[in-house]
Amino acid sequence: MKVSAMPRPIAYWVYLLYGALILVGLVSLVRYLPLFFPPAQYDFRAYYAAGYAVIHQLSIYEKHLDYQPVFLYMPITVLFFVPLAWFPMATALWIWYAINLIVWGSWVWLLIIHVPLTRRQQLLVIMTAVVLPASVDIISLGQITHLIMLGIVASLVLLRRGASGWAGVIIGVLIIIKVQLLLLALLFLWRKDVHGAFATAATVGMGIILGVWALGWATLGEWVNAIQNKAVVSAIFPVNQSLSASITRFFVPQQVQTAVLSIDNAQQIPVYAMLTPAWLAQWLVVSSIICIGWYTYQRARTITDVDMQAAIVLPLMLLVTPLSWDSYMVYFRHTGDVIWLILIVGCMLVHRFWRVLVWQSHSPLVLIWGCVAMLCCWWAIIRISDQVSQKRAEYDTN
Repeated sequence: MKVSAMPRPIAYWVYLLYGALILVGLVSLVRYLPLFFPPAQYDFRAYYAAGYAVIHQLSIYEKHLDYQPVFLYMPITVLFFVPLAWFPMATALWIWYAINLIVWGSWVWLLIIHVPLTRRQQLLVIMTAVVLPASVDIISLGQITHLIMLGIVASLVLLRRGASGWAGVIIGVLIIIKVQLLLLALLFLWRKDVHGAFATAATVGMGIILGVWALGWATLGEWVNAIQNKAVVSAIFPVNQSLSASITRFFVPQQVQTAVLSIDNAQQIPVYAMLTPAWLAQWLVVSSIICIGWYTYQRARTITDVDMQAAIVLPLMLLVTPLSWDSYMVYFRHTGDVIWLILIVGCMLVHRFWRVLVWQSHSPLVLIWGCVAMLCCWWAIIRISDQVSQKRAEYDTN
């Protein structure tokens, strides 16, 4: 939808967010520098250590390197990292960087050819994919999120082509990689697609069985314990932008660890509770999730376009899942045909830079911008879903 065709109040906000996007994009250029100087602790160290543990018959859910985060993925996923663990750490890291860059370019390319966009919109998709702080941090920290994004876009392409079985296999693999993506299976329930739902369940089940066969039941139990421990620690972690974390932070004082440009200079900073009593937080969380789910059901149940369904499911998933890191917000990039919505994600971009204001203002208000952005995207996509679905139908007919 062109900005000039939007209602005037919305158009003003879009132009304002365009400016914010450009400003944040300029700041993002500075964030590319850490690619050449990775922090002491980054996600790839956990992947590498897990592969190392398999080679040396150690536990994959224990720390084997200095500054290593705990490996938190299903047992079967570690087999993907075993080949990298045969290389020296420095070499494996640059191989992983290269893989991530290829995957990054692949999902952007697939997105552009899949979604009907003008040349200007295609350029904007590429620019936002490049300057998103989450995209940069995914590369510099050696995270796996770009691979997940490729799987999301690929599954949507397959769904549009009627290959729901293969789409279910891909979504099943994504759930194996990150259990938080379980709500992606709602796409098949929404579409009443038995083949896709069965393929998803079968893939996840096969992944669990293969993991147990290769590494044993004890390893599966260690994974469950690791996930539970991480959930407790990360429930109100500053980068957690789920509804649960954002609401609970207003009721529970905490010590947060944050940094300006590098995790190496992270410090513990107090964040004070603004509301009482603390038990009210969980009631508000549950009530909010029920209201959001009910509103979504009432407004969006008649939508049949798969891209619009995914555009609604993704922010809904990130809102209701207990753990939603702000780096997951790169998933919003697939909604390219409603391009102005990406500008609302400017809140997410600013969140990455404004988070450091917790140094001056010990308030949970500076830690909720990502959640606010997800709420805005969810609400706005539902509001314009009928227009976009009609536009898509006309495009497919022509």
